[in-house]
Amino acid sequence: MLHPKPFFFFIAMLVACTPRPTEQNSAALDDSLNMHRRSITDVLAAHTDAWMRIEGVTGTGETQKAGKPAVMILVDSLTDSLRNKLPATVEGYPVVIETTGSIKAYKR
Repeated sequence: MLHPKPFFFFIAMLVACTPRPTEQNSAALDDSLNMHRRSITDVLAAHTDAWMRIEGVTGTGETQKAGKPAVMILVDSLTDSLRNKLPATVEGYPVVIETTGSIKAYKR
């Protein structure tokens, strides 16, 4: 009959010896992923027209989230319905939703 202790010891050693991503490796992976995605300017150009057709969206722009580039979508009033129509991320960039209130053109 097989004893379970050696089997579990083998599994524990296998797991313990499995390489883990280091902070340096994670940064290198992030850099390699960033090289293959479109610039945030190109992403905004591709998606802004569609977002602007959604009632309540007043604009888009570039911002940062946690020190990294992010897409900003401006809304006049954030409702659950509007939030459900907007993405949390787009092409790998996080989306930040900012409530601006009503925006009107200034007339001279």
